[in-house]
Amino acid sequence: MEFDSIPKQTRVPKPPPIGGFEKHLIDGEIVTLKSKGAIEEVSSCPNEFLSNIFLVPKKTGNIRPVINLKPLNVFVQKIHFKMKNINMVLHTIFHGDYLVSLDLKVAGNSFRYFPRLTV
Repeated sequence: MEFDSIPKQTRVPKPPPIGGFEKHLIDGEIVTLKSKGAIEEVSSCPNEFLSNIFLVPKKTGNIRPVINLKPLNVFVQKIHFKMKNINMVLHTIFHGDYLVSLDLKVAGNSFRYFPRLTV
């Protein structure tokens, strides 16, 4: 992820109102994400950027945890790419290029995140 500038947070985000049962579900999702290695517990540090977590129901009846990164998106470099048609794809790939298929169900857990941004 490329940033336009160093992310700065002027205040701690206000947690959304949740009930005891929802808090219990969120805690369970956090334990699951930790066990998968998708997140890890860290100590507080200067210039940290905090985000809230909330739950979204899935069509299957299960729940999906969502980390609200909307405030962080303000600092992310916007790279425009629009694929107009299949011809654009054919002119973009070359002999020797690699193509990848992602299972979006678990794709978010496949990326490595750097623990700290230092500029």
